[in-house]
This record gives sequence, structure tokens and C-alpha cells, in this order.
Amino acid sequence: MYTSDPKAYYTQPGVMTNPGPYSELFDPLPSDPAALCMILHGVMALDLWVDFGVLQVPEERRQEWNIRSVESKLRRILESDTRPLTVARPFEQRLLGNCRDTSLLLCAILRHHGIPARVRAGFALWQRERRVDHWVCEYWKPDEQRWVMVDAFLDQVRHKQELLPQNLRVALADLGCDPPDVRATHFITGGKAWQRCRMGEDDPNHYGITGDLWGLWFIRDNMLRDLLALNKIEVLPWDHWGMISNKRDDPTPAELTLLDYIAEMTQVGDVAFTEIRKLYEQAPSLHLPTLGYRRYRMNF
Repeated sequence: MYTSDPKAYYTQPGVMTNPGPYSELFDPLPSDPAALCMILHGVMALDLWVDFGVLQVPEERRQEWNIRSVESKLRRILESDTRPLTVARPFEQRLLGNCRDTSLLLCAILRHHGIPARVRAGFALWQRERRVDHWVCEYWKPDEQRWVMVDAFLDQVRHKQELLPQNLRVALADLGCDPPDVRATHFITGGKAWQRCRMGEDDPNHYGITGDLWGLWFIRDNMLRDLLALNKIEVLPWDHWGMISNKRDDPTPAELTLLDYIAEMTQVGDVAFTEIRKLYEQAPSLHLPTLGYRRYRMNF
């Protein structure tokens, strides 16, 4: 059902955040984001722990990072352990996920409790020069009349920092970031990153994730994923098709005009809600493909 009210829109689940037959798992959970982060720590383990070698998992389990929807994530959690989500699983049995996954689950639970919430795709500003691909959840806080960003990924890192190498523990202590209320000094959306680089305020080659995955093209694709998330379609960080092309060519003048406009609309707040919806609806190349693309199938 169409609505012009962004708060009403973001209280309803989307294709990725709908828990489906598992919605009752959310009923006993609190609605406080900080408390929910703690609960999520007990059912999800970050890909970071696998990368650091502190969590050993079989190769087939790494495919859990490719589970797109909350419904499928909850199904996988219950396959391993049927107890309520409030019961922390053994570390090695927790669902594997990344920053997009922790943000998605948090968003789904908040929406289930009638709290406007949405996922945002952008970049963490934790390091001095590199701006790393990152996702957060934001929810509407009526008493402060603002959207508050929550970094459930970083919150788990803080609570498990004994697993980090010593140098990273020191860096984390110096970060000064509050995961339940992340400010613009620690995270910016893809659209904001695009604007910074287009205005010459930052180097686009500082934005990316690993290897050769850096540059304006990466910012473009992350901005478009953020636009999708604002339309309640929270794809995987490596999903690409259509406009999210993964191509590394410089945008044409016509593409730059459209991308500059998308960046602006994703930054001005709820006054652009109708235009955000229109941008998605009028761009078929952003719509979810019905069949597989890249090497993954759209089976969520």
C-alpha cells in the first residue's frame, strides 16, 4: 500500500526484512536498540572473527554471508538451535554475517515493534585515510525528532574486543564512537561520499573495501544500494545488476547528472521521501531481477 508518510512506510517490513512465519520470534524481544544489539550478538557472529582466524567454520558455512532475507536468516538460526533468540548460542553455532546483516536484523525487529527503521549503506570513517564499505541501521527517535544511526556491527566488536589484535584494541579505544548513536564523524552514506568526492573535498580512491575495490565507481554502487535500502530493498553489499553495474568506467555526463541528483535526494531527509520512491519506481534497471545474476540466485 502506497503512503506519503515516511514514518508509516518505515514501520512496515519490506521484501528483505519480513520475518514471514517466524515473526513470533520477535514478539518477546525489547524495542530498545542497544538491548537488541546485545541479543543479536548472541545469535550472530561477525565475518570479522572468521577473517581474523578466531572462529573456525567449514567452508560451506561461509555461504551464510549470502543469505539475503530475514526470513531465511531466522530459518537458518532455528536449524541450528530452536531456542528463543534471547538465548545466546555457542560462538561457533551463531549465524555468520556482516555489517549489512546485523543492520538488517535490527531493522526488522524495530519495524516489528512499530518503530520506523531503515538500513543505510555507506562508509565507515574509522581509519585516517581509508573509508571502508559499511552499513548501519537508523531509527526514528520521536522525543529528539531525529533519525538515530545504530552500528550493531561495531557494538559487537566493542563487546568482543578481546578477540582483536592488540593494535586494533588500542585503535578502537581511541575511536570515540558510540555504536547506539553513531554520528557523521564515524559514518557517512554513499550519497554523502559521492558529494564529497564530486566537490573535490576527498579522494574517491580512499573509498572501497579491499584489493582493487576502490574508487568513484564503488561509491556510485554503494549510493545506489543506499537508494534501494531507502526503498526497503536491502541487497547484499556485493549484489550488482543494471545501474549497480560494478563497471569501473567513468560515468557519462548524463549519468553524472542523475547520480548527482540521487546523492542530493538521499541527503536532504524525509522531505525527499516521495522523490526517493519515484527515483526507484521510474528506474527499472534498479528493480530486483527475477533470475540469478553474478553467481548468486535471487532465492533470498
